[in-house]
Amino acid sequence: MAKIVLLFLFAIINQTLLFGQDNVLWKFKTDGRVYSSALLVDNVVYFGSADHNFYALSKDSGKELWRFKTEGALHSSAASYQNMVYFGSADGHLYALHKNTGKLIWKFKSEGEKNYDLWDYYLSSPSVANGTVFWGSGDGNLYAIDATSGNQKWKYQTGDVVHASPTINGNRVYFGSFDGFFYAFDKGNGAVIWKFNTIGDLLSQRRGSEGGFNR
Repeated sequence: MAKIVLLFLFAIINQTLLFGQDNVLWKFKTDGRVYSSALLVDNVVYFGSADHNFYALSKDSGKELWRFKTEGALHSSAASYQNMVYFGSADGHLYALHKNTGKLIWKFKSEGEKNYDLWDYYLSSPSVANGTVFWGSGDGNLYAIDATSGNQKWKYQTGDVVHASPTINGNRVYFGSFDGFFYAFDKGNGAVIWKFNTIGDLLSQRRGSEGGFNR
């Protein structure tokens, strides 16, 4: 066992000496942790930070092109549609910015974001299809929002926090909730096609309801 550990350490040291800092093209420092995955569009890298800022950087140089300040940590990855980028914030809003300038086009207010527990690091990342943004919130809702205007099309209330990111395939939207259910919806009208009950969090299932559809 000791030999395996030593060989592992030797491999790490060799890799560091061989590849080291010289292979880093650039790095950019924020004032908080970065949970957000990078979005690359037209040679621009977009991401959020726990310092409440959403950043746009040059892919080639790492130079900051613009930043946008929200009132909460940004643990949501971004999505893009036409000339906009979308992301959620712990302040309970979904934001739509112009991807070239960082100018706010609209923001959508949920019923309030919240963490499930100390280990709930991530927020739901928006997904876009056919002019609609799908986004989950700590208020327990999955929202369908018009990508251009920011107006709500429909929402569905689950039994607990929704921090999973929706996946879209064909005319369906798939996502999971902390209520222990995995859902499939008609993306056009929000009707439940089916839901699957996992073992999930038993406490959530005892205290939660099965939710309902609201326009």
